[in-house]
Amino acid sequence: MALEWKDIDWDAKTITLGKSFRRGRLQDSTKTGQEHVRHMPGSLEHILVKHLEGSKNIGPDDFVFCRSDDDPRHMTQMT
Repeated sequence: MALEWKDIDWDAKTITLGKSFRRGRLQDSTKTGQEHVRHMPGSLEHILVKHLEGSKNIGPDDFVFCRSDDDPRHMTQMT
């Protein structure tokens, strides 16, 4: 999942899925070429807030799910 913090709209409570990772590279679109906006339930919002509070990678372009707090690359990105 190529989810970046800027893809989360905390006010509208939505998550935009518009990018993907393929062959270790970030793609500017999903496999189908469509952008998907999904409602973020309160339970998921709570989990993401806790994850954000405990992460060092909190910039808008940082990935939500990284290898570690010290490595801002996506967890499946190749070196």
